[in-house]
Amino acid sequence: MATETQARDGIVLDTKVIAQAIKYYAIIGAGLGVLGVVLLLQLGAGEEGGGIIGGILSMVVLAFAVLSGPVIAAFIGYATAGMGIGDIRTRAVNSGIANGIGFAIFGIIVAAILWGGLAVLMGSGGDGGAASGGGGSSGPIEITKLITLIILMMIPNSLVGGAITFFLGGRGRASP
Repeated sequence: MATETQARDGIVLDTKVIAQAIKYYAIIGAGLGVLGVVLLLQLGAGEEGGGIIGGILSMVVLAFAVLSGPVIAAFIGYATAGMGIGDIRTRAVNSGIANGIGFAIFGIIVAAILWGGLAVLMGSGGDGGAASGGGGSSGPIEITKLITLIILMMIPNSLVGGAITFFLGGRGRASP
């Protein structure tokens, strides 16, 4: 089958199920990011003095996105539990992989949309990139710390998605 790859320990990676779960995360991430931009627009983040409001609101939306990750993983673990190939162990591993990768993509999409919306709103205020941090080239957070943070945040989502799939025993497969 073109959608599966045999791993060394006998687990078969089902790329079709993994891709489906990642699509769900991408759609939810885009929706949450756009919602954040709409909130920024409605609460006057582009107006004079709105930089603080925009920054706070962006952090609230990002915090919500991070904290909602396990809930989304449970939903996607349920939605994909009956899909795929192999026994329940294989499906649970695929769900865990899909939820980990999906959450990373979800976070990147939410952050990119918020960052783009905030940049457009703040750009209209005249201070352009003033909110981006200090004068160095490293930015507000080092890239190694950011990668470590993303990986650490992927772990609980992988565990939740895989566990939901495992405990459902293949009885899931909702139509999200």
